Amino acid sequence: MNPERLKYFITVAETGSFTKAAECLFITQPSLSVGIKKLEEEFGVRLFERGKKRVLLTQAGKLFLNKAKTIIREYESARQEIKKECESYNLLRIGIFDTISVTYLTELISEFIKFNPGVKIEQLNDSSVPKLKSLLDKGEIDLIICVLQDNEIKSSSSTLFQEEYLLAVAKDHPLAERKSVSLEVLNNYSYIDRSECEIRNQLQELFASKNICPKIIYQSPSDEWTKALVAAGIGLAIMPCQKQVGSIIKYLHLSDLHLSRKVGLVWRSEQRSEIVSRFQSFLASRSPAISF
Repeated sequence: MNPERLKYFITVAETGSFTKAAECLFITQPSLSVGIKKLEEEFGVRLFERGKKRVLLTQAGKLFLNKAKTIIREYESARQEIKKECESYNLLRIGIFDTISVTYLTELISEFIKFNPGVKIEQLNDSSVPKLKSLLDKGEIDLIICVLQDNEIKSSSSTLFQEEYLLAVAKDHPLAERKSVSLEVLNNYSYIDRSECEIRNQLQELFASKNICPKIIYQSPSDEWTKALVAAGIGLAIMPCQKQVGSIIKYLHLSDLHLSRKVGLVWRSEQRSEIVSRFQSFLASRSPAISF
C-alpha cells in the first residue's frame, strides 16, 4: 500500500474536491485521479461518488477513511522514530572500494571514533565503484571512499590522498636492493595480476607495446591478498604504494611507468546529515588540502 495514495485519498475526502486536493498536495489533478483510481483498484471498490459539484465518500470510503488516517499516523510515527533512533546512534554508513588501503582507513576511522564517542559506523566493501555510487544515490550509504575519476563532480567529492603505482616485491626478493627497475623485469619473474586494478587496461596495452609478457601466476581482486602473496614470495605486483603496518613488502619505482591514482570521498550533494558533516570536518582538520 502506497502511503502517498492514502494521503491523496484523505485530502480528497476532507476537501470534497479533486481540484482543491490537487492544489493542497501540489500535484496535478490527473496525477491525483490516477492515484485514487489505483487505490480503488487495489481494494476492488469505489471510494468516491464523483458528482458535478462535489465528491462524496461511498460507504466503503467512509469505512476506510478513519483507517487510512490511522495508517498514515502510524507510518509517520514509525518514520520519525526510526530517524530519531538513527540520529541517536550517530550512524555513519561508509561504502569502501576494495582496493583502498586497510591500514590508512583503520587509522582514519579509529581517530574519528576517538574524537566522536558514541558514533556507530557501518562499513560496506565492494569491488565496483558504480555499484557503490548506486547505493549512495539510493541513500543506502552516506559516503564512499574510492578512487576518483577525472570527471568526478567537484561539489560532491574531495581528494584525500594520491598514490603512485609502483612495483611491489618481497623484502628478500633479488630486486629488493634496487630503488628502480624497468617493466622488462616482469619477463623474468612470476606476476600477480590485480583483477580489480584501475589501470589494468592501460598496463595490458603498455605490456603489448613493449613486448612484455608477465608470467601471471595468480589473479587477486583484493589488494590485501596481493600484498600478502608478494610478501610470501609468490610473485611481483604493480599496485598503488600504500601505507602498511610493518615492512612486509618493498615498493620499487618503475622507470617507464608514471601513473598514479587519487583516492577520495564522494557524497550526495543534497545530503544534510550532521554526522556526515562531522566526518567531513574531521577529514578537513587532518589535511588543509581537503575541502568540502
